[in-house]
Amino acid sequence: MKNKLFLTLTFQFILSTLLYSQALAPKLSFSDNESAKRTFSIIKDKPVISGDIGAWEKINITSKLLSDAGLTDVNLRNTKNIKETVSASETKKKSVLLGIGLSAVIPGAGELYGGNILKAAIFFAVEAAGWIAYAHFQHKGDTQTEFFQSYAETNWSINKYAHFLVDNNFTGAGNINPNETDWEVLANEIRQCESQNFSHTLPIRYSQQFYELIGKYQNFEAGWTNLEHDPVKDPASPYYYETYHDPVYINYAYDRQKANDYYNYGSTAIIVVVVNHILSAADAAWTVSMFNKKIGMKTGLKLQQYYSPYTQNYQNMPTLNMQVDF
Repeated sequence: MKNKLFLTLTFQFILSTLLYSQALAPKLSFSDNESAKRTFSIIKDKPVISGDIGAWEKINITSKLLSDAGLTDVNLRNTKNIKETVSASETKKKSVLLGIGLSAVIPGAGELYGGNILKAAIFFAVEAAGWIAYAHFQHKGDTQTEFFQSYAETNWSINKYAHFLVDNNFTGAGNINPNETDWEVLANEIRQCESQNFSHTLPIRYSQQFYELIGKYQNFEAGWTNLEHDPVKDPASPYYYETYHDPVYINYAYDRQKANDYYNYGSTAIIVVVVNHILSAADAAWTVSMFNKKIGMKTGLKLQQYYSPYTQNYQNMPTLNMQVDF
């Protein structure tokens, strides 16, 4: 809904000239000046400027009409200020749906379309920062993954792990040949033993789960070739496999988790990007709506008849009418 506020601004320099100048009084008196009467009958109550007050040419029309009315001595030095003050502000409305669509694709584009450069810059900066952060942490995660996988391939041995199972007489270990050179054959022998003793069996070689489990479950600790102390099955030993945590095993688990953390940071950055798209699209709807509802202004300049108690004559008074819509 629009409310309309009508403001009337009076040119005070004209008022003082009309009310106090004896030189102008004869020209403004309808009893003494028949020419002024005829002129006034034509232009009184007729808007000199109407509609879009941003057209400076209409100010020139005003000057001409004032001159034709006999007001040649009126000082129009402030017309420049009139031009600056009553500039047109009505703008063609913009599409809210288009603003939403633009920000949904590129955050900040809808705000830019709605005329808010600051918010557009903020949303675009968040978008750029999100993708930069994602790329950064994804790269660090990949680098860290290559590091700990290479370390595992160098320092974890399936044969050493098989010896641990056989040497400690785990159930089913009699079917294991610790010296088997075929990795898959030995892995199948080990899995049969593991299924009878542990909650997890040896994953497929080079799989993501393989690199995770050898640094997560205690029985796989025995496969590391560079341990300070090899674990044993005896619960009375300080190196009991279920409770002993060798520094090599701990460091490997830390390096693997570090890579996971980097990937998690990258995932968080993607979430920020998605949320930024949603928030920017919602804000674009608001921004464009506010652009469409922002204050518009219409003004008009016309001559109105006033009675002066000082001159006891009817006189012309140019008045500026201002209409503000919001």
